[in-house]
Amino acid sequence: MAPDRKRVLIVDLQQIYKVVRALYVPYVYGALRVHAERHAAIREGVEFLDPICVPDTVERLLARVDAPDVVGFSTYVWNERNSHRLAEAVKKQYPSATIVFGGPQIPREPSDYFERHPWLDVCVHGEGETPFTALLLQVISGAPDMEQVPGISYRRNGRQHFTRPSARISDLDLPSPFTLGYFDGFIERHRAQDYLIVASLETSRGCPYSCAFCNWGMATSSKPRYFPEERVRGDFAWVADHDITMMFIIDANFGIFPRDVGLMEYAAELKRSRGFPQCVVVSGFAKNNKDRTFEITRILQDNALDEAVTVNFSLQATSQTALEAIDRQNIPLDSYRALSDKYAENGYTLTPDLIFPLPGETLDSFKEGYADLASWSHVNRIRTYPLCILPNTPMDKPEYREKWGLSTRVEKLKLPFLEPECDEIADEFIEAVISTGLISETDAAEARVFVAVVNACEIYHLTSTLRRGLTKRFGISPRDFYDALIFWQRANNGVLASALRIMYEHFLRGTQHGEELGWCGSCVTFDGKPMMPVKALTYDALMHAEHFQSELRAIAPVSWTEQEDELLRLQCDAWNLPDGDPEHPPLHAYEHDWPDWLGDGQTLHRRAIKLQYPILDSVTRFGYFHGLDQWIGHFLSPYQPDTFCASAITLADYRDC
Repeated sequence: MAPDRKRVLIVDLQQIYKVVRALYVPYVYGALRVHAERHAAIREGVEFLDPICVPDTVERLLARVDAPDVVGFSTYVWNERNSHRLAEAVKKQYPSATIVFGGPQIPREPSDYFERHPWLDVCVHGEGETPFTALLLQVISGAPDMEQVPGISYRRNGRQHFTRPSARISDLDLPSPFTLGYFDGFIERHRAQDYLIVASLETSRGCPYSCAFCNWGMATSSKPRYFPEERVRGDFAWVADHDITMMFIIDANFGIFPRDVGLMEYAAELKRSRGFPQCVVVSGFAKNNKDRTFEITRILQDNALDEAVTVNFSLQATSQTALEAIDRQNIPLDSYRALSDKYAENGYTLTPDLIFPLPGETLDSFKEGYADLASWSHVNRIRTYPLCILPNTPMDKPEYREKWGLSTRVEKLKLPFLEPECDEIADEFIEAVISTGLISETDAAEARVFVAVVNACEIYHLTSTLRRGLTKRFGISPRDFYDALIFWQRANNGVLASALRIMYEHFLRGTQHGEELGWCGSCVTFDGKPMMPVKALTYDALMHAEHFQSELRAIAPVSWTEQEDELLRLQCDAWNLPDGDPEHPPLHAYEHDWPDWLGDGQTLHRRAIKLQYPILDSVTRFGYFHGLDQWIGHFLSPYQPDTFCASAITLADYRDC
């Protein structure tokens, strides 16, 4: 090895969760290196050092940095601050090293970014391969002229100077970093440290949409381009040959091309013939080709490539005004409901995505849409992401902020259950939208409470059977039912009143910015146990089951008859209470055929039936067998955010015994 070869280090710090310890192959490192090493001058004049991906203290990370000439950092919201802390230390120890930052966080317009980060030498704007390759060619020339590098800004006379824009890569016929062996050593080293290796890869690049909140379309738009099918299939085969359990397709719109169905079939064939990949995760499905997406999802299900068998719908909002405000009106909303029925009929669970608070949304429109979505057949979760403003998005423009009255606050992004746990690792931050011209901070807190209540009562079936019956019998909408429940609990100091008050006060004060609206924040149960809001509501209801049952009778604004009394009993019989016996669940007798009527039946027939409610949840069963303390511990466990001891099954699964 020639002694004068330039040493290049790529840093792409990830988030490592304690429970899974999944570590993604450093795809950015591979993509940059593949593009650069097409040039003989770089192959001969550059040595790529082992990339750094696992977060740690600055001191320990710096010990792994060995006299680099160029250090490139890939940044996003989850690693920007820690990347800068390491970059500052590297610059101090190796002042001649060129520090390069790229990724969606880098402002594309003139700013004070260099002034705030004096250790920084170069920023890459947009796709990184072409600028980074040109930069390396300048570095190895011995007399670098940054003006010749397209798509960057650099420090000149103490100020930021932009070069000409870099054209996007039109021809993605590039070698694969996987089949070239760039990741083989990485896998071997980190498997020895008990990491679950995840192969993240692209099959295409680009997004034709320009949603106001998203910098994906801004960064890679507009017309999607795809990598050669031979290369993609080679990557899939590499995953199988290296016994990698999970493959993560990081496309923005997988399924946008007809060939994508065949690619997923090939992944399934590899699992059948070689045993890997055992799981395939798609980061983003095509928005407008739902038939193709359905076919891909069917392949995932039929081959157990997605154990959850859940379908993601990227709705973002149900309000047409909000969709127009974020430039999302080009994606039809009406088709989603019909499509959801098709998925449900084929045994899939559904996970719609929403964002809150969006411009154009009101508290009323959000609650109406959320409650309606939760009532859809087989919806098992709604991911509601707090709105944050990302650099280089239309929403980040001053005129957009002013038009929609966006008020923001910088909040912590650091999520729980990350490793290593160390005070020396900095919290990351996000600019969160806390109110808009149509939604106040108190409205936003109220919306979070509503989300928690609907999740506990509808999605986890604490009151879903009763609500469905009252909707069908009296036309009470899901939103009106849950508004009435919250109002009654507060006005009458009901079983849930304490938790509702505590979570509202917590949300109003502001909270660490978590991934989802319904799974962040804190609450306290009536007996003083700290829990997530949804768990606290469910716990309080089930620990006071008889009181809560009588309260439900008082909450519903109807004249109660024999049928409503039996409907309420039907609901309460399905609760999984601490003293239940999962080995010998009782038979419950009813005078009316509720499963038929709550399904497609038009008439509630008087017909004696008996129903049994098997307890299917393994964690819940463990609690039953090991006593009340274990049952309570299940609720307290932060590692079980989606599992609750309420209604183990839905009405679609009931059987006449």
